[in-house]
Amino acid sequence: MADYFKEGSEAISNLAKEVIKKYHPKLANINIAYRFRDKAKESKGRIVYSEVKKPSKLYKTFIDADVIVIVPEDKWSAADQVKRQAMLDDAFCTIKLEADENTLGFPRKLEAELYLLSDGRKIQGKRKAINKQNEITDYDIKIVDHQVKANVKNVDRFGTWRKDLNKMQQQFTQTEMNFPRAVSK
Repeated sequence: MADYFKEGSEAISNLAKEVIKKYHPKLANINIAYRFRDKAKESKGRIVYSEVKKPSKLYKTFIDADVIVIVPEDKWSAADQVKRQAMLDDAFCTIKLEADENTLGFPRKLEAELYLLSDGRKIQGKRKAINKQNEITDYDIKIVDHQVKANVKNVDRFGTWRKDLNKMQQQFTQTEMNFPRAVSK
């Protein structure tokens, strides 16, 4: 059984704030807790560099977090800053926020520049009303799977024969960026 611990998780939190600000600004509106596990686990033969868990209703009575990001301490301590960002970004890409049904259609225009928010407040100015509504909107948080799963040997043998694999290949070939390799072997 894995050991989970909070000590040192401030390092995850600090870097996560940067990653969220740069790539996932909507996640700034939810409460994320960070924890280390002692060692990376394997799932279906692959190393899990980060994972996201939603606390059950019971656990939510003990902790104030919408989701928990778990990072293996052994991989974190061996990684450079770019790999750490990649680990967090990979986790954040699996968090999907859907606006609560009760807040859809807000802010509503009442007159000239006056808007009604879902909590009943009236705000002057469209941009200000949108920003305020985004602050109060509740989200239904879903944890989704990765968009592409592939077997390397199958791709070696048959190429990008599926639509998802083809799309991934196009992304790689269209991107002419010279970026450092962010995965370790």
